Amino acid sequence: MHIILGAGGAIGTPLAAELLARQQKVRAVSRTGVAPRVSVLPAWMMKTLGLVVPMMRELAEMLYQNHSDYVFDSSKFERRFAFTPTPYADGIRASVLPAL
Repeated sequence: MHIILGAGGAIGTPLAAELLARQQKVRAVSRTGVAPRVSVLPAWMMKTLGLVVPMMRELAEMLYQNHSDYVFDSSKFERRFAFTPTPYADGIRASVLPAL
């Protein structure tokens, strides 16, 4: 999601529907014919790994973003530019399946 700032205020770039990250992953993986598995690395483990793995240290710093859901609204963009976002299922079909 990107935010465009201009004379008309902030406009969120288009997205098809509200889905949690877990739901997006399950939808994408299920299209491949593989049973979806989603696991979560505990915060304490990310912080511990961050002592030796710089990327994990950076990810651990961003954990606060996972405490509540983000809800984005692209209706202003859609109205202003007469745009309809591509549904997730169509995007997954067009990008994941050709890669297999």
